[in-house]
Amino acid sequence: MNQTARGQKSKSPSYNLMWHTAPYGPYFGDIGLGIGLVKVAGNNPKAMPLCPALLRMDPAQDQPALEWRANSGNQAMGGMDPDIDICPELRLIRRKWTPECLKSFYKYGDTKITQQMVVGPGGVYGRIKAARPVQLQLQGISLGACKLRGLPDGLQIIETQPQIAPCEFTVRFSFPPSTITCEGQPLAADDVRFYPGKARWTFTWDQPLESLEIDVETQRSFNPGLPELAPLSRDGSACIAQRQSGNFARTLKQQKREWAEYFANDVPVIDCPDPRVNQLNQYLAWVYLSNTIQHGGILPYPYSIPKQTFVGWWMWDTAKSAIAGSWYGRREVAWGGMLNTENLQYDARHPDAGVITNSARYSSVDCWYSERPESNRYPCVPYAIPEKHGSGTHPPMYSLAVWSLWSVDGNDMLMKRLLSNLLAMDAYFERIRASRQVPGLLVVLRWSDSGMDNSKRWANQCNRCLSGRQHFDDTDWELPVISVDLNVYSITEKRCLAEMCRKAGMTQEAERLEAEAGTREKTLHRELWNEEKSLYFDRVEADGRFTPILSPTNLSPFMLPGLPRERVAPMLRWLFDEDHFWGEYPIPSIAKSDRDFEPSKGYWMGPVWMSYPMDILRGLAHHDRGAAARLLDRLINIMLPDGEPAINENYQPLTGLPLECPNFSWNGQIIDIIMRDMFGISCRDGQVSATSAGVPDDWDHWKVANVRLHGRRYDISAVKTQGQWRHEIVEV
Repeated sequence: MNQTARGQKSKSPSYNLMWHTAPYGPYFGDIGLGIGLVKVAGNNPKAMPLCPALLRMDPAQDQPALEWRANSGNQAMGGMDPDIDICPELRLIRRKWTPECLKSFYKYGDTKITQQMVVGPGGVYGRIKAARPVQLQLQGISLGACKLRGLPDGLQIIETQPQIAPCEFTVRFSFPPSTITCEGQPLAADDVRFYPGKARWTFTWDQPLESLEIDVETQRSFNPGLPELAPLSRDGSACIAQRQSGNFARTLKQQKREWAEYFANDVPVIDCPDPRVNQLNQYLAWVYLSNTIQHGGILPYPYSIPKQTFVGWWMWDTAKSAIAGSWYGRREVAWGGMLNTENLQYDARHPDAGVITNSARYSSVDCWYSERPESNRYPCVPYAIPEKHGSGTHPPMYSLAVWSLWSVDGNDMLMKRLLSNLLAMDAYFERIRASRQVPGLLVVLRWSDSGMDNSKRWANQCNRCLSGRQHFDDTDWELPVISVDLNVYSITEKRCLAEMCRKAGMTQEAERLEAEAGTREKTLHRELWNEEKSLYFDRVEADGRFTPILSPTNLSPFMLPGLPRERVAPMLRWLFDEDHFWGEYPIPSIAKSDRDFEPSKGYWMGPVWMSYPMDILRGLAHHDRGAAARLLDRLINIMLPDGEPAINENYQPLTGLPLECPNFSWNGQIIDIIMRDMFGISCRDGQVSATSAGVPDDWDHWKVANVRLHGRRYDISAVKTQGQWRHEIVEV
């Protein structure tokens, strides 16, 4: 998207995205009316329990989905829904995405069919138009136990899983189906049936149709009984003529307007010598907002999910998404991700008080139950987690995310509201994750706590991994491991937390945290630096020896401002060594020299995940601008191959091929790095400044228009003359 000034109308971008599907949500292929907590790819601001991809074709014809599954290291996401019939005569010709609508073009025999999907605040709306009348039959299936109620123009479904607030939704058509059949039996209007397990239903029309609209609207039901539902038209009938400007058209118009307003009012415009930066910025702004799930689903506040195959909340994924969204408007989404931790943190009664669970998903958090009558929470109170799940969490990024958001947005009230949660999380790590082998440092206890799920760093305890249940036969250590990146994150957390405590008037807490951060950093530089290798390494908690594994985390101390200057050069030699980390598509999740390096299906055993290269880029902006510029150029190349965005979960490090899920929110952190660490934009006590401290040496200018800081809007520009940067900051 090209946008040159705030408020200027811009051409709506078209993004050619890959679709794929997974068992029981979310679904992305043409799978009929599948039930599950579903998020339609790239186009949905709300978690939906129904995917109204109206026409289901043979999955074997969906070439992008087949290619994705062939290249995926995450085999858990490779399934197809087996329960809904396909239409073998249906062929997909192409799909076209715009921010507000998905349009799919099919052929049914020799008849052309167009299907459009648009998502509004409370539902998904679809329209089918055929070149000539076609016979339609649409199917659906529930996730589990449900109540079904026939409507004059469709069906009402109430999911009735145990200990879960029922998810209630309606499917309604512009032309009423002739017959609604549930488990082979006709269902009349206002007839209600209960099914203890999965239930299948079918909508059929006796006469061929040229056009059909569908409304799928959803809500959480906290009240007993079935509410009255108004029909699509006043007299209970519905016809195509009455619906030409109905919910679909109205919602499409609304979505176009909202996306235009978002890009005009909430997205900064970056002008610099590398035009790819703004192209990437605009696309990442779209990814961030299109990944949003609104409140009323599994958690009480809106948040941006990391990827469109998972509708769940993950600890560090949500933190990184909040960092990515800090510079865009709609910051209630980023704050919502952080506020959801209030529902996901163990309280003082639990032995692991203060820990925030690493994930909250439809199959887990919604089924956690509070028996306390005074609880006003959704049924997802974490101290009811079965003990077998332990107190799993993710690397500490909670305070960093809140600090990143607060420092740009300036919302003192929300920051102070979350301070006690942040302090409790920090205390948990100090109490439960402390190393006995190297006092002052922290350990990883479980591979699932690390974020790098199946990494060889965790040795033979990671036989349950996502890429083939590997067993590393050349390792002889076990968890716990004293992790380099875990301790780097902890140091960063404490310093961010100290600044927020100081702002809140908690001076003693701030001084304590600063002192602890300083002590931990000195210990890390002393104990995790391998002088023989001239690099930082993990150590085994059992006996203190260094592990031999090379991964991007060996370079994580670039993030620390106190990195000894004499160590920068040897660490850069490791980074730019093409036998280990460097190449056209850096940085692999394990060194290319490792015998178990698997670039395509290795998950964390080879593919490039952007999180760690971006951590290193952030540090290099402060330690070596030339190295930062080289890495920035390669990372943008990965995400904009041939000038087209490919913002995926991970990438093949030898070919740059996008792997796993498209539209991955983590990658938006690169905009935070450019704004904060390269341009040096900050706002302290209402004073906006810029330094250009990390800008590449060959740049002579940059400008950011329409940037929102502490409730005000600014245009910030910089020009380099005779080696000196001059900055202009204008409130607009």
